[in-house]
Amino acid sequence: MATPASVVTLIDADLRRSFGARLHHLYADMDQAYRQVSAACGFICHGCDDNCCWSRFHHHTIVEYLDLQSGLASLTPNEREQISTRAVEAVKAPAQQRPPCPLLEDGRCRLYRHRPMICRLHGLPHRTERPDGTVLQGDGCPAFHARCGPARLRLDRTPFYRRMAALETQLRAEIGFSARVKLTVAEMIVAMGPEVDEP
Repeated sequence: MATPASVVTLIDADLRRSFGARLHHLYADMDQAYRQVSAACGFICHGCDDNCCWSRFHHHTIVEYLDLQSGLASLTPNEREQISTRAVEAVKAPAQQRPPCPLLEDGRCRLYRHRPMICRLHGLPHRTERPDGTVLQGDGCPAFHARCGPARLRLDRTPFYRRMAALETQLRAEIGFSARVKLTVAEMIVAMGPEVDEP
């Protein structure tokens, strides 16, 4: 059965560049929307023990896996080895220990430009409209409540989820991949291994 690690090795450079550019355009729009809502709420995401770097989020897209691989390929072999070692340790650790994301170094993301969608959207109160019309709401992280109080404004994640789903569907159609993906950042890095080279 094909895995994300095996299928991405077959993706040629042109396809990587095309989908990478489209993904980063989407990321830029997410970042702008996040900045607008956080500024309106007076929230600055910094210096807390409950941030996304300490959470075990699962990621479900090949397009983000591919972009993370591109980010890792831009690092030196020594940097990749260090990150890979931390990723292995994170995967082996019991869930209750909550080791930080292996990309976290000195309080900052080593591949900030390539961080996945949920890392970009975490923290703010939000709403999402599901395809069946159901609206889901989240009240934000504890740091938001401590600094800003009850939610007055919510980040609408719906358009970003829909665009990500469309991008993922198009990439999967191009490469003929239909398997379910459910991996943490640490698990993705372990699957890639320390020797990450872009075609």
